[in-house]
Amino acid sequence: MDRWACVDVPALPLQLLLTRHPEWERAPVAIVSRDAPTGEVEWINDVAFRAGIRPGLRYTAALGLTGELRAGVVSPSEVEEGVAILRKCLGRKSPDVEPASNVPGVFWLNASGLTTLYPSLHAWARSVLATVRASGFRASVVVGFTRFGTYALTKTCPGVTVFTTREEESTAAQEVPLVRLDLAPDLAEMMDLLGVGTVGDFLCLPASGVRQRFGEEAYELHCRASGDLCRPIHPYRSRPPLYDEKNLEHPETESERLLSIIIAMLEPLLRELEKRGDALAEVRWMMVIETRERFVERVRPVEATLDLRQIAELVRLRLETLSLSAGVEEIAVAVISSAASSEQETLLRVQTRRNLSAGNRALARLRAAFGEASVVAAKLEDGHLPEASFRWEPVIALHLPHASSSRAVPLVRRFYAEPEQIPPACVNKLRSALGPFIVSGNWWMDQRYREYFFAVAKGEKLLWLYYDRMREAWFVQGEVE
Repeated sequence: MDRWACVDVPALPLQLLLTRHPEWERAPVAIVSRDAPTGEVEWINDVAFRAGIRPGLRYTAALGLTGELRAGVVSPSEVEEGVAILRKCLGRKSPDVEPASNVPGVFWLNASGLTTLYPSLHAWARSVLATVRASGFRASVVVGFTRFGTYALTKTCPGVTVFTTREEESTAAQEVPLVRLDLAPDLAEMMDLLGVGTVGDFLCLPASGVRQRFGEEAYELHCRASGDLCRPIHPYRSRPPLYDEKNLEHPETESERLLSIIIAMLEPLLRELEKRGDALAEVRWMMVIETRERFVERVRPVEATLDLRQIAELVRLRLETLSLSAGVEEIAVAVISSAASSEQETLLRVQTRRNLSAGNRALARLRAAFGEASVVAAKLEDGHLPEASFRWEPVIALHLPHASSSRAVPLVRRFYAEPEQIPPACVNKLRSALGPFIVSGNWWMDQRYREYFFAVAKGEKLLWLYYDRMREAWFVQGEVE
Protein backbone atom coordinates (compact mmCIF):
# COMPACT_ATOMS: atom_id res chain seq x y z
CA MET A 1 0.00 0.00 0.00
CA ASP A 2 1.73 3.19 -1.17
CA ARG A 3 -0.95 5.81 -0.50
CA TRP A 4 -2.74 6.43 2.77
CA ALA A 5 -5.78 8.57 3.47
CA CYS A 6 -7.00 9.72 6.87
CA VAL A 7 -10.53 10.94 7.49
CA ASP A 8 -11.01 12.91 10.70
CA VAL A 9 -14.50 13.65 11.97
CA PRO A 10 -13.38 16.06 14.71
CA ALA A 11 -14.88 15.57 18.15
CA LEU A 12 -17.38 12.97 16.94
CA PRO A 13 -19.16 12.70 20.33
CA LEU A 14 -19.54 16.49 20.33
CA GLN A 15 -21.03 16.46 16.83
CA LEU A 16 -23.49 13.78 17.95
CA LEU A 17 -24.51 15.95 20.91
CA LEU A 18 -25.03 18.98 18.67
CA THR A 19 -27.30 17.00 16.37
CA ARG A 20 -29.56 16.56 19.42
CA HIS A 21 -29.26 20.25 20.37
CA PRO A 22 -28.71 22.32 17.21
CA GLU A 23 -29.63 25.45 19.17
CA TRP A 24 -26.29 25.11 21.04
CA GLU A 25 -24.24 25.66 17.86
CA ARG A 26 -22.95 29.14 18.85
CA ALA A 27 -22.67 28.50 22.59
CA PRO A 28 -19.76 27.00 24.55
CA VAL A 29 -20.48 23.26 24.59
CA ALA A 30 -18.83 20.40 26.48
CA ILE A 31 -19.36 16.68 26.88
CA VAL A 32 -19.02 15.51 30.47
CA SER A 33 -18.43 12.01 31.76
CA ARG A 34 -21.66 12.10 33.77
CA ASP A 35 -24.47 14.52 34.51
CA ALA A 36 -23.19 15.67 37.90
CA PRO A 37 -21.21 18.64 39.28
CA THR A 38 -18.14 16.40 39.66
CA GLY A 39 -18.41 15.09 36.09
CA GLU A 40 -15.23 15.49 34.04
CA VAL A 41 -15.09 17.49 30.82
CA GLU A 42 -14.12 15.17 27.95
CA TRP A 43 -14.80 17.13 24.74
CA ILE A 44 -15.22 20.87 24.04
CA ASN A 45 -15.99 23.04 21.03
CA ASP A 46 -13.98 26.07 19.90
CA VAL A 47 -16.20 28.53 21.78
CA ALA A 48 -15.59 26.66 25.05
CA PHE A 49 -11.85 26.52 24.28
CA ARG A 50 -11.70 30.30 23.85
CA ALA A 51 -13.48 30.62 27.21
CA GLY A 52 -10.59 28.80 28.88
CA ILE A 53 -12.29 25.41 29.33
CA ARG A 54 -10.08 22.37 28.85
CA PRO A 55 -10.67 18.62 28.91
CA GLY A 56 -10.05 17.22 32.38
CA LEU A 57 -11.78 20.04 34.25
CA ARG A 58 -14.69 19.30 36.54
CA TYR A 59 -18.08 20.47 35.35
CA THR A 60 -18.37 22.95 38.25
CA ALA A 61 -14.94 24.42 37.44
CA ALA A 62 -15.94 24.81 33.79
CA LEU A 63 -19.17 26.58 34.82
CA GLY A 64 -17.06 28.94 36.89
CA LEU A 65 -15.27 30.04 33.71
CA THR A 66 -18.46 30.75 31.77
CA GLY A 67 -22.04 30.58 32.96
CA GLU A 68 -23.22 30.08 29.36
CA LEU A 69 -21.69 26.61 29.13
CA ARG A 70 -23.98 23.90 27.73
CA ALA A 71 -23.08 20.32 28.61
CA GLY A 72 -24.43 16.85 28.02
CA VAL A 73 -23.56 13.16 28.15
CA VAL A 74 -23.05 10.96 25.08
CA SER A 75 -23.09 7.25 25.84
CA PRO A 76 -20.51 4.82 24.39
CA SER A 77 -23.27 3.05 22.49
CA GLU A 78 -24.18 6.32 20.70
CA VAL A 79 -20.53 6.82 19.74
CA GLU A 80 -20.27 3.23 18.48
CA GLU A 81 -23.38 3.75 16.37
CA GLY A 82 -21.91 6.92 14.88
CA VAL A 83 -18.64 5.13 14.08
CA ALA A 84 -20.58 2.29 12.44
CA ILE A 85 -22.49 4.75 10.22
CA LEU A 86 -19.27 6.44 9.09
CA ARG A 87 -17.48 3.13 8.58
CA LYS A 88 -20.26 1.96 6.30
CA CYS A 89 -20.16 5.19 4.28
CA LEU A 90 -16.37 5.09 3.87
CA GLY A 91 -16.52 1.41 2.91
CA ARG A 92 -18.19 2.51 -0.32
CA LYS A 93 -15.11 4.59 -1.21
CA SER A 94 -12.28 2.21 -0.32
CA PRO A 95 -12.02 -1.56 0.16
CA ASP A 96 -9.91 -1.10 3.31
CA VAL A 97 -11.20 1.08 6.17
CA GLU A 98 -9.68 1.01 9.65
CA PRO A 99 -11.36 2.94 12.49
CA ALA A 100 -8.97 4.26 15.15
CA SER A 101 -9.31 2.29 18.36
CA ASN A 102 -8.61 5.16 20.77
CA VAL A 103 -9.99 8.27 19.02
CA PRO A 104 -13.59 8.00 17.79
CA GLY A 105 -14.07 9.65 14.42
CA VAL A 106 -10.63 8.92 12.95
CA PHE A 107 -10.41 6.47 10.02
CA TRP A 108 -7.57 5.33 7.80
CA LEU A 109 -8.29 4.28 4.23
CA ASN A 110 -6.28 2.52 1.57
CA ALA A 111 -6.00 5.09 -1.19
CA SER A 112 -3.90 2.98 -3.56
CA GLY A 113 -5.08 2.09 -7.06
CA LEU A 114 -8.18 4.30 -7.03
CA THR A 115 -7.15 6.50 -9.96
CA THR A 116 -8.61 3.91 -12.32
CA LEU A 117 -12.05 4.77 -10.90
CA TYR A 118 -11.53 8.51 -10.35
CA PRO A 119 -9.72 11.13 -12.47
CA SER A 120 -7.29 11.85 -9.63
CA LEU A 121 -6.76 11.37 -5.90
CA HIS A 122 -8.13 14.89 -5.42
CA ALA A 123 -11.40 13.82 -7.03
CA TRP A 124 -11.54 10.67 -4.92
CA ALA A 125 -10.86 12.61 -1.70
CA ARG A 126 -13.56 15.17 -2.56
CA SER A 127 -15.97 12.28 -3.09
CA VAL A 128 -15.05 10.84 0.33
CA LEU A 129 -15.64 14.20 2.00
CA ALA A 130 -18.99 14.66 0.24
CA THR A 131 -20.11 11.22 1.46
CA VAL A 132 -19.26 12.05 5.08
CA ARG A 133 -21.01 15.41 4.90
CA ALA A 134 -24.08 13.76 3.42
CA SER A 135 -24.25 11.69 6.60
CA GLY A 136 -24.48 14.89 8.64
CA PHE A 137 -20.88 15.19 9.89
CA ARG A 138 -18.07 17.69 9.43
CA ALA A 139 -14.74 16.18 8.41
CA SER A 140 -11.36 16.70 6.80
CA VAL A 141 -9.54 14.34 4.43
CA VAL A 142 -5.78 14.12 3.92
CA VAL A 143 -4.14 11.83 1.35
CA GLY A 144 -0.45 11.12 1.86
CA PHE A 145 2.13 8.43 2.43
CA THR A 146 2.19 7.59 6.18
CA ARG A 147 -0.28 6.71 8.88
CA PHE A 148 0.87 9.34 11.38
CA GLY A 149 1.46 12.10 8.84
CA THR A 150 -2.02 11.92 7.35
CA TYR A 151 -3.59 11.73 10.84
CA ALA A 152 -1.67 14.73 12.20
CA LEU A 153 -2.39 16.88 9.16
CA THR A 154 -6.15 16.32 9.35
CA LYS A 155 -6.00 18.45 12.52
CA THR A 156 -4.73 21.52 10.68
CA CYS A 157 -5.82 21.00 7.05
CA PRO A 158 -9.56 21.61 6.60
CA GLY A 159 -11.43 20.14 3.69
CA VAL A 160 -9.35 18.05 1.28
CA THR A 161 -5.54 17.98 1.12
CA VAL A 162 -3.42 15.72 -1.11
CA PHE A 163 0.36 15.50 -0.79
CA THR A 164 2.38 14.48 -3.83
CA THR A 165 5.69 13.59 -2.12
CA ARG A 166 6.75 12.10 1.21
CA GLU A 167 9.05 15.07 1.89
CA GLU A 168 6.18 17.52 1.48
CA GLU A 169 4.01 15.53 3.90
CA SER A 170 6.83 15.15 6.46
CA THR A 171 7.65 18.87 6.44
CA ALA A 172 3.99 19.83 6.94
CA ALA A 173 3.44 17.23 9.68
CA GLN A 174 6.33 18.59 11.75
CA GLU A 175 4.60 21.98 11.90
CA VAL A 176 1.42 20.55 13.47
CA PRO A 177 0.92 21.81 17.06
CA LEU A 178 1.04 18.98 19.62
CA VAL A 179 -2.05 20.35 21.35
CA ARG A 180 -4.09 19.35 18.28
CA LEU A 181 -3.22 15.64 18.54
CA ASP A 182 -5.71 14.55 21.23
CA LEU A 183 -2.98 14.10 23.84
CA ALA A 184 -3.78 13.16 27.42
CA PRO A 185 -4.26 16.40 29.43
CA ASP A 186 -1.28 15.70 31.73
CA LEU A 187 1.07 15.04 28.81
CA ALA A 188 -0.15 18.09 26.91
CA GLU A 189 0.41 20.30 29.96
CA MET A 190 3.92 18.93 30.49
CA MET A 191 4.89 19.52 26.85
CA ASP A 192 3.57 23.08 27.08
CA LEU A 193 5.66 23.76 30.20
CA LEU A 194 8.77 22.48 28.41
CA GLY A 195 8.10 24.68 25.39
CA VAL A 196 7.58 21.67 23.11
CA GLY A 197 4.91 23.10 20.85
CA THR A 198 5.01 21.18 17.56
CA VAL A 199 5.56 17.65 16.30
CA GLY A 200 9.00 18.74 15.07
CA ASP A 201 9.94 19.99 18.55
CA PHE A 202 8.74 16.71 20.03
CA LEU A 203 10.84 14.66 17.59
CA CYS A 204 13.95 16.57 18.72
CA LEU A 205 13.64 14.87 22.12
CA PRO A 206 15.48 11.54 22.47
CA ALA A 207 13.11 8.57 22.36
CA SER A 208 14.68 6.89 25.40
CA GLY A 209 14.35 10.05 27.45
CA VAL A 210 10.71 10.47 26.43
CA ARG A 211 9.97 6.93 27.58
CA GLN A 212 11.75 7.37 30.90
CA ARG A 213 10.31 10.77 31.80
CA PHE A 214 6.84 10.75 30.27
CA GLY A 215 5.80 7.10 30.03
CA GLU A 216 4.71 4.59 27.42
CA GLU A 217 2.00 6.74 25.82
CA ALA A 218 4.45 9.54 25.00
CA TYR A 219 7.04 7.02 23.79
CA GLU A 220 4.54 5.37 21.45
CA LEU A 221 3.59 8.77 20.04
CA HIS A 222 7.28 9.53 19.45
CA CYS A 223 7.77 6.21 17.63
CA ARG A 224 4.73 6.78 15.43
CA ALA A 225 5.75 10.35 14.60
CA SER A 226 9.31 9.30 13.71
CA GLY A 227 8.12 6.42 11.52
CA ASP A 228 9.63 3.70 13.71
CA LEU A 229 6.18 2.31 14.45
CA CYS A 230 4.04 2.21 11.33
CA ARG A 231 1.95 -0.92 11.14
CA PRO A 232 -0.02 -1.82 8.00
CA ILE A 233 -3.69 -1.03 7.76
CA HIS A 234 -6.03 -3.43 9.55
CA PRO A 235 -9.32 -3.05 7.69
CA TYR A 236 -12.61 -3.69 9.40
CA ARG A 237 -14.38 -6.73 7.97
CA SER A 238 -18.00 -6.91 9.01
CA ARG A 239 -19.68 -10.29 9.10
CA PRO A 240 -23.46 -10.36 9.33
CA PRO A 241 -24.81 -12.28 12.30
CA LEU A 242 -25.84 -15.88 11.66
CA TYR A 243 -29.59 -16.22 11.87
CA ASP A 244 -32.33 -18.83 12.01
CA GLU A 245 -36.08 -18.72 12.64
CA LYS A 246 -38.77 -21.29 13.27
CA ASN A 247 -42.56 -21.42 13.40
CA LEU A 248 -43.82 -23.80 16.10
CA GLU A 249 -46.58 -26.23 15.26
CA HIS A 250 -48.18 -25.76 18.67
CA PRO A 251 -47.88 -22.76 21.03
CA GLU A 252 -45.27 -23.51 23.70
CA THR A 253 -45.09 -22.14 27.26
CA GLU A 254 -42.70 -24.51 29.07
CA SER A 255 -39.23 -22.99 29.47
CA GLU A 256 -37.49 -26.38 29.21
CA ARG A 257 -39.07 -27.14 25.85
CA LEU A 258 -38.35 -23.62 24.62
CA LEU A 259 -34.74 -24.13 25.70
CA SER A 260 -34.44 -27.36 23.72
CA ILE A 261 -35.83 -25.61 20.61
CA ILE A 262 -33.37 -22.70 20.91
CA ILE A 263 -30.42 -25.04 21.50
CA ALA A 264 -31.39 -27.12 18.47
CA MET A 265 -31.37 -23.90 16.40
CA LEU A 266 -28.01 -22.86 17.86
CA GLU A 267 -26.14 -26.09 17.08
CA PRO A 268 -25.79 -25.56 13.28
CA LEU A 269 -24.99 -21.87 13.83
CA LEU A 270 -22.12 -22.78 16.17
CA ARG A 271 -20.77 -25.27 13.62
CA GLU A 272 -20.78 -22.51 11.01
CA LEU A 273 -18.92 -20.21 13.43
CA GLU A 274 -16.31 -22.90 13.97
CA LYS A 275 -15.75 -23.21 10.22
CA ARG A 276 -15.16 -19.45 10.01
CA GLY A 277 -12.69 -19.53 12.90
CA ASP A 278 -15.00 -17.43 15.07
CA ALA A 279 -16.73 -17.94 18.38
CA LEU A 280 -20.05 -16.84 19.86
CA ALA A 281 -19.87 -13.47 21.64
CA GLU A 282 -23.62 -12.95 22.09
CA VAL A 283 -26.84 -14.78 21.31
CA ARG A 284 -30.14 -12.96 20.79
CA TRP A 285 -33.55 -14.44 20.31
CA MET A 286 -37.04 -13.11 19.70
CA MET A 287 -40.21 -14.95 20.68
CA VAL A 288 -43.63 -14.05 19.29
CA ILE A 289 -46.54 -15.26 21.44
CA GLU A 290 -50.16 -15.89 20.49
CA THR A 291 -51.18 -12.32 21.31
CA ARG A 292 -48.50 -11.16 18.77
CA GLU A 293 -46.50 -9.63 21.61
CA ARG A 294 -42.75 -9.91 21.10
CA PHE A 295 -40.06 -10.73 23.66
CA VAL A 296 -36.47 -9.93 22.69
CA GLU A 297 -33.76 -11.36 24.95
CA ARG A 298 -29.99 -11.76 24.83
CA VAL A 299 -27.18 -13.34 26.84
CA ARG A 300 -23.43 -12.91 26.60
CA PRO A 301 -20.79 -15.34 27.86
CA VAL A 302 -17.91 -13.63 29.61
CA GLU A 303 -15.71 -14.38 26.60
CA ALA A 304 -16.39 -15.65 23.10
CA THR A 305 -16.93 -19.41 23.18
CA LEU A 306 -18.15 -22.41 21.20
CA ASP A 307 -19.11 -24.34 24.35
CA LEU A 308 -22.78 -25.19 23.82
CA ARG A 309 -23.28 -26.28 27.44
CA GLN A 310 -22.15 -22.90 28.77
CA ILE A 311 -24.41 -21.07 26.32
CA ALA A 312 -27.37 -23.35 27.12
CA GLU A 313 -27.02 -22.61 30.83
CA LEU A 314 -27.17 -18.85 30.23
CA VAL A 315 -30.21 -19.19 27.95
CA ARG A 316 -31.96 -21.39 30.52
CA LEU A 317 -31.38 -18.84 33.30
CA ARG A 318 -32.85 -16.05 31.19
CA LEU A 319 -35.87 -18.11 30.11
CA GLU A 320 -36.67 -18.95 33.74
CA THR A 321 -37.08 -15.24 34.52
CA LEU A 322 -39.71 -14.71 31.81
CA SER A 323 -43.42 -14.71 32.49
CA LEU A 324 -45.32 -15.39 29.29
CA SER A 325 -49.03 -14.62 29.12
CA ALA A 326 -49.54 -16.95 26.14
CA GLY A 327 -47.76 -19.67 24.19
CA VAL A 328 -44.82 -18.96 21.89
CA GLU A 329 -45.63 -19.38 18.19
CA GLU A 330 -42.41 -18.12 16.53
CA ILE A 331 -38.74 -18.05 17.54
CA ALA A 332 -35.86 -16.29 15.77
CA VAL A 333 -32.25 -16.74 16.91
CA ALA A 334 -29.17 -14.71 15.91
CA VAL A 335 -25.56 -15.12 17.06
CA ILE A 336 -23.00 -12.31 17.17
CA SER A 337 -19.48 -13.57 16.56
CA SER A 338 -15.95 -12.48 17.33
CA ALA A 339 -12.52 -13.95 16.65
CA ALA A 340 -11.85 -17.11 18.63
CA SER A 341 -9.13 -16.70 21.27
CA SER A 342 -5.94 -18.72 21.01
CA GLU A 343 -5.17 -21.14 23.83
CA GLN A 344 -1.46 -20.41 23.27
CA GLU A 345 -1.94 -17.05 24.99
CA THR A 346 -2.39 -18.85 28.32
CA LEU A 347 0.66 -21.13 28.13
CA LEU A 348 3.01 -18.82 30.02
CA ARG A 349 0.40 -17.22 32.25
CA VAL A 350 1.08 -17.45 35.98
CA GLN A 351 -1.17 -20.08 37.51
CA THR A 352 -3.03 -19.22 40.71
CA ARG A 353 -5.43 -21.02 42.99
CA ARG A 354 -8.16 -18.56 41.98
CA ASN A 355 -10.08 -19.73 38.96
CA LEU A 356 -10.95 -16.50 37.18
CA SER A 357 -12.68 -18.35 34.34
CA ALA A 358 -15.06 -20.01 36.78
CA GLY A 359 -15.71 -16.67 38.48
CA ASN A 360 -16.39 -14.98 35.15
CA ARG A 361 -18.81 -17.75 34.19
CA ALA A 362 -20.61 -17.15 37.48
CA LEU A 363 -20.93 -13.44 36.67
CA ALA A 364 -22.33 -14.30 33.24
CA ARG A 365 -24.95 -16.54 34.89
CA LEU A 366 -25.94 -13.71 37.25
CA ARG A 367 -26.34 -11.30 34.34
CA ALA A 368 -28.40 -13.86 32.46
CA ALA A 369 -30.69 -14.42 35.45
CA PHE A 370 -31.05 -10.86 36.76
CA GLY A 371 -30.15 -8.54 33.88
CA GLU A 372 -27.12 -6.72 32.55
CA ALA A 373 -26.96 -4.23 35.45
CA SER A 374 -27.02 -6.84 38.22
CA VAL A 375 -23.22 -7.16 38.64
CA VAL A 376 -21.52 -3.90 39.59
CA ALA A 377 -18.48 -2.66 41.50
CA ALA A 378 -17.77 0.63 43.24
CA LYS A 379 -15.41 3.08 41.54
CA LEU A 380 -13.91 5.87 43.62
CA GLU A 381 -14.77 9.46 42.75
CA ASP A 382 -13.67 12.87 44.03
CA GLY A 383 -16.93 13.78 45.77
CA HIS A 384 -16.56 15.21 49.28
CA LEU A 385 -19.83 13.72 50.57
CA PRO A 386 -19.64 9.97 51.34
CA GLU A 387 -22.46 9.09 48.95
CA ALA A 388 -20.74 11.07 46.17
CA SER A 389 -17.30 9.51 46.73
CA PHE A 390 -18.05 6.49 44.56
CA ARG A 391 -20.32 5.29 41.78
CA TRP A 392 -21.41 1.86 40.57
CA GLU A 393 -19.98 0.50 37.33
CA PRO A 394 -20.88 -2.78 35.56
CA VAL A 395 -18.36 -5.59 36.03
CA ILE A 396 -17.63 -7.45 32.81
CA ALA A 397 -14.79 -9.68 34.00
CA LEU A 398 -12.83 -10.44 37.16
CA HIS A 399 -9.16 -9.59 37.58
CA LEU A 400 -6.57 -10.73 40.07
CA PRO A 401 -6.11 -8.27 42.98
CA HIS A 402 -2.91 -6.35 43.52
CA ALA A 403 -1.17 -7.14 46.79
CA SER A 404 -0.87 -4.26 49.26
CA SER A 405 2.43 -3.47 50.97
CA SER A 406 0.64 -2.46 54.17
CA ARG A 407 0.62 -5.01 56.99
CA ALA A 408 -2.20 -3.32 58.87
CA VAL A 409 -5.55 -5.11 58.75
CA PRO A 410 -8.01 -2.66 57.17
CA LEU A 411 -11.41 -2.01 58.69
CA VAL A 412 -14.41 -2.65 56.46
CA ARG A 413 -16.96 0.15 56.32
CA ARG A 414 -20.44 -1.08 55.43
CA PHE A 415 -22.22 1.69 53.53
CA TYR A 416 -26.00 1.85 53.78
CA ALA A 417 -27.81 2.41 50.48
CA GLU A 418 -29.89 5.09 52.24
CA PRO A 419 -28.93 6.71 55.59
CA GLU A 420 -31.28 5.56 58.37
CA GLN A 421 -32.69 8.28 60.60
CA ILE A 422 -32.59 7.53 64.34
CA PRO A 423 -34.25 9.41 67.22
CA PRO A 424 -32.08 11.49 69.58
CA ALA A 425 -32.97 9.13 72.46
CA CYS A 426 -31.10 6.30 70.72
CA VAL A 427 -28.09 8.56 70.17
CA ASN A 428 -27.90 9.24 73.93
CA LYS A 429 -27.49 5.49 74.56
CA LEU A 430 -24.37 5.24 72.41
CA ARG A 431 -20.95 5.26 74.06
CA SER A 432 -17.30 5.83 73.22
CA ALA A 433 -18.04 8.40 70.51
CA LEU A 434 -15.17 9.62 68.33
CA GLY A 435 -15.66 12.92 66.49
CA PRO A 436 -16.99 15.22 65.22
CA PHE A 437 -15.58 15.08 61.69
CA ILE A 438 -17.26 17.92 59.80
CA VAL A 439 -18.28 17.66 56.15
CA SER A 440 -19.92 20.70 54.56
CA GLY A 441 -20.49 22.24 51.15
CA ASN A 442 -22.53 21.25 48.08
CA TRP A 443 -23.51 24.90 47.70
CA TRP A 444 -24.35 24.51 43.99
CA MET A 445 -27.34 22.25 44.78
CA ASP A 446 -28.35 22.39 48.44
CA GLN A 447 -26.22 23.34 51.41
CA ARG A 448 -24.90 20.42 53.49
CA TYR A 449 -23.42 20.51 56.98
CA ARG A 450 -22.81 17.20 58.71
CA GLU A 451 -20.95 16.23 61.88
CA TYR A 452 -19.75 12.62 61.60
CA PHE A 453 -19.06 10.36 64.59
CA PHE A 454 -17.98 6.79 65.25
CA ALA A 455 -19.81 5.35 68.25
CA VAL A 456 -20.26 1.95 69.88
CA ALA A 457 -23.85 0.74 70.11
CA LYS A 458 -25.37 -2.00 72.24
CA GLY A 459 -23.90 -5.34 71.25
CA GLU A 460 -20.46 -3.78 70.53
CA LYS A 461 -21.49 -2.68 67.04
CA LEU A 462 -19.41 0.26 65.77
CA LEU A 463 -21.71 2.73 64.01
CA TRP A 464 -20.81 5.45 61.55
CA LEU A 465 -23.36 8.23 62.05
CA TYR A 466 -23.76 11.94 61.58
CA TYR A 467 -25.82 14.87 62.78
CA ASP A 468 -27.33 16.91 59.92
CA ARG A 469 -27.49 20.52 61.12
CA MET A 470 -29.59 21.66 58.17
CA ARG A 471 -32.29 19.03 58.90
CA GLU A 472 -31.63 18.88 62.67
CA ALA A 473 -31.69 15.10 62.69
CA TRP A 474 -29.39 12.12 63.32
CA PHE A 475 -28.65 9.50 60.66
CA VAL A 476 -26.68 6.26 60.53
CA GLN A 477 -24.52 6.19 57.39
CA GLY A 478 -23.15 2.70 57.93
CA GLU A 479 -21.18 0.31 60.15
CA VAL A 480 -17.52 -0.52 60.66
CA GLU A 481 -16.33 -4.09 61.10
